Amino acid sequence: MRDGPHALSTVGARREERGLLALLQPGLTRTALHDDSLGQILETLFAAKLNPVFGAVALTALQVYALPTPWLPQDTTTMTL
Repeated sequence: MRDGPHALSTVGARREERGLLALLQPGLTRTALHDDSLGQILETLFAAKLNPVFGAVALTALQVYALPTPWLPQDTTTMTL
């Protein structure tokens, strides 16, 4: 996750380019969203076992919005909503 278009080290810059930092938290800077802090957040979420919750949210979104599912991934952590 440290290289390529989805590298954690580029999250702050990508959010700033799209004007999303202020939506996430007033006063948030791109430097606050670095790979170490985001990695710690992801590890905390993983430890909380949120995959079942995310899976339920994703399945509900598919049903509510009648999204077509030409294939169903087995690993919901790679889905982008």
